[in-house]
Amino acid sequence: VCQVFFFFKQKTAYEISLGLVGSEMCIRDRYIGVYIIDTKSVVNETSKLTAGGIVTYTLYSLALFFVIVGSIISFTLKVKQDSNMNNKGTDSDSSPTPVSGDLMNRPERNVGQYEDLLKKISECFSAPKIVRDILYGANEVDKNLNILNGVRVLSMGWIIVGHVFQVVAGNVLYNAQEYAQAVSKRRAYSFYLGSTVSVDVFFFLTGFLGILVCTHLLETSRIHKALTVLMLYLHRFLRLLPIYGICILSVVYLLPTWSQGPFYYKTVSPAANCKDYWYLAILYVNNFIKVDKICLGWGWYLSNDFQMYLLIPLICILFSMRKMYGWMAIGFLTLASIVAQIIVIIYYDIQFAVLDGLKEEFGTEYYIKTYCRILPFLVGIAFAWMYLEYKKNRENPSFLNKINTLIQESPIIRYILYVVGFAIMWVCVFLCYDFYKPGHSKNTFENVMYLIFSRPGFVIGLMCCIYPAFLGKARALQAILGNEFWSCLGKLTFAAYLFHPLVIVFSIFSAEEPYYFKGVNLIFTGVEAFVLTYLVSFFLAVVIEYPFVLLSKQFLRPGRKRAPEKIQDGEKHQQPIHPSLQTIT
Repeated sequence: VCQVFFFFKQKTAYEISLGLVGSEMCIRDRYIGVYIIDTKSVVNETSKLTAGGIVTYTLYSLALFFVIVGSIISFTLKVKQDSNMNNKGTDSDSSPTPVSGDLMNRPERNVGQYEDLLKKISECFSAPKIVRDILYGANEVDKNLNILNGVRVLSMGWIIVGHVFQVVAGNVLYNAQEYAQAVSKRRAYSFYLGSTVSVDVFFFLTGFLGILVCTHLLETSRIHKALTVLMLYLHRFLRLLPIYGICILSVVYLLPTWSQGPFYYKTVSPAANCKDYWYLAILYVNNFIKVDKICLGWGWYLSNDFQMYLLIPLICILFSMRKMYGWMAIGFLTLASIVAQIIVIIYYDIQFAVLDGLKEEFGTEYYIKTYCRILPFLVGIAFAWMYLEYKKNRENPSFLNKINTLIQESPIIRYILYVVGFAIMWVCVFLCYDFYKPGHSKNTFENVMYLIFSRPGFVIGLMCCIYPAFLGKARALQAILGNEFWSCLGKLTFAAYLFHPLVIVFSIFSAEEPYYFKGVNLIFTGVEAFVLTYLVSFFLAVVIEYPFVLLSKQFLRPGRKRAPEKIQDGEKHQQPIHPSLQTIT
C-alpha cells in the first residue's frame, strides 16, 4: 500500500514546534514535490516492541501495583484504627491495673511507631486519598490565589491548541495552499501563532508562587537556612523526576509501537536523541548542552524552569537581609537578560517568526536559553513581593502598599487596569500577525523590541487583570477562574504538559489520510486533544506523579518552628502565606 502526500520545505513540525513549544518555528509551506512511501515497510519497522518497551510497561505495572497495595494497606490501617477507638470507648470504665516499669510499654510503642511509618507511606500511595486530594483538595490558606488555577489550566489549553495547529500544519496537511493563505491573510490565526506566550505564564507562576512558598519556609523552618534551601532543591528535583523519566521512556520505547499508518513513522525521529542524551534532560541542562540533539524537544521548558527555580531561595535570602538587596538583584538580572537578548538577536541576525523562513539559531541560541526567557519569571517575583507586602505589612506606609491600597479602594483604578491589561495582552498576541505577513520588512529594531518585551509584557497585562482579585476585589473573575473545577484540573497540569505531545502525535499521525485544514476542524481537534490529555494526566497523576510528590513532602519538608502559644492583647495577627508546594508546576 502506498500513500501520496505533500512534502514541505521544512523540518517536521513535530521536531520543531513541539520541540520549541512555539509557533515561531512555523515556516512558510512550500510544495516542492510528491513523495511516495511504502507504508508496509514503515509499519513493520516501527511497530516492534523492544526490550526497553517491556521494561517501560513493567515500570507502569509496578507503579500501579504499589498504588493498589498502598490503597489496601491504608484502608486496613484505617479500619484497625477505627476499631481500636471503638474498643477504647467501650472499655473506658474498666481500666487495667498498671504494671510497674516501662518494659510492657516498649513493644507497644515500637509497634505503634512502625504502624505510623507504614501509615504515612501507604497514604502516599493510596488511590482514594490521592483522588480526593485532586478532586476536592483546595488551597484553604489563601483563597484569593485560587484564581491562578484557572489561569494555569487555560494557559495549558492554549499550549495544546497551539501545538495541534502546528502539527497538522507542518506534517499531514491536505490543503497546504489554503493554510498558507489563511494564516497570512487572517489576523484571527494569530491566536494560534501567538500561543507561545502561554509558556511564559508558567515562568511567571514559578517566580510568583516560588517566592511565596520559599519565604514562608525560610521564616518557619527549624533547621538552618542552608539546609532548608538544599531540601527545597532536592524536593523539586525528586518531584519532577519520576513522571519526567517515565515520559522519556514512553516516547522512546512505546510511542512508536502504539499505532501504525502512512504518517506514523514520524514518531520515531524524536526518540533517537533520547537514547544517547537522556541524562542531559533529567539533569535539566539540555537547553545549553547538545541543543541540536535535545531529548524531548518540549523538555527545554523544564530545564529553564528548574534553572530559574534555583535562583528563588538565593533571592529570598537577599530580600530577607535587606529589601533593597532583593530589588537590586532583580534589576541586575533584568538588565543582564535584556543586554544578552540584544547581543544574541543582532549577532545571529534573528528575525521574528515571519512565514518566509527562520534561522536554526532562533531556537538553539535564543528561544530555549534561560537568560532569554527569564523576564516573565522576574515579573512574577516582583508581584510576589508586592503581594507579600500587602499580606504581612499592610500597615506599613511603603510605596507598594500605597499602590495596593489605591487598587483596593478605587474602582476607577481597577477598571483602568482591566482595560490596559487586556490591551497589552491583545497587542502582544495579535501583533505577531504583522510579522507573519509575507513581504513584511524586517526591521532590526522591531524584532528586538517585540522579541524582548512581548513575553514579559503579556504577563504584566495578565496581572493587571487578575491582581485586584488577589486583594479581594474582582469577585466575578474570582468566581469564574477560582472555581473548584479549575483547582482539580490545575493539579494535573504538569502531567498534561509532559504527555500532551504524545496524545497529539498519536491522534493525528494515526490518521490514514492527510488533515484537511479548516477553522472548525482545528477547534474540534484542539478540544479533543485537551480532553484526552487531561484524562491521561489524571491516571498518571494518581499512579506516578502524586505518590512521589507526597513522599517527598512527607520526608523532605523542613520542620516548622513552634507557633507562639499566646498572642498578646492588641497584637495584630498576620495571615500566613503558605500556598501548597504542589501549586508550583
